[in-house]
Formats: sequence, structure tokens, C-alpha cells
Amino acid sequence: MSDLVAITRDELTAIIEEASLKAVAASGRKSWFTLSDAAIYTGYSESCLRRLAVDQRRISFTRPTGPRGDLRFSLSALDDFLSGKTQPKRPGRKRKSKIVVI
Repeated sequence: MSDLVAITRDELTAIIEEASLKAVAASGRKSWFTLSDAAIYTGYSESCLRRLAVDQRRISFTRPTGPRGDLRFSLSALDDFLSGKTQPKRPGRKRKSKIVVI
């Protein structure tokens, strides 16, 4: 059975900030983050970051390996998002469902 530990909001904030600093230190202060590195840096889950970037267009990103490739986030884009400087852009394209007629 696992032990649950109660922590305060300030302690949680300190833990998240420490993880963010570790992610930056581990990256060697590189200017581009993978999706998993960006998730650690921001404290958001990978699926949430993907949704914010691709569907809601709240975070700028690039796909260096092609249109279906991995997401890459710049450090400045992540910092702008976290500070609230970014505004949502136009909505992403809606995918049409494929109807197969037999």
C-alpha cells in the first residue's frame, strides 16, 4: 500500500520550479525542447501541451521531420506561454471524418 503525503501549495510550486530548472540544466540551455522536455519544463502533461500547441495554437512549435513529425518547442515560446504573453491564434483546422460507402 502506498503512503500519501500532504504538501502545501508553496511546496508543490517549489518542486515544479526545481523540475523546470533541472530540465533546463539537462538540456544544456538549448533553445529547442522535445515534447517530453517541454512537459517537464512547463509542468504540463505531454497530451495537454500537444493540445495547446496543435489544436488551440496557444504555443508556437515546429515539426522538423515533416508534417506528422515530432513537435519541437523553442524556449522563448514556452516562456511566453507561461508568462501569459501569447494570445490564441486562429483555430486549428477541423479534420473531416472519413465516410466509407460500400
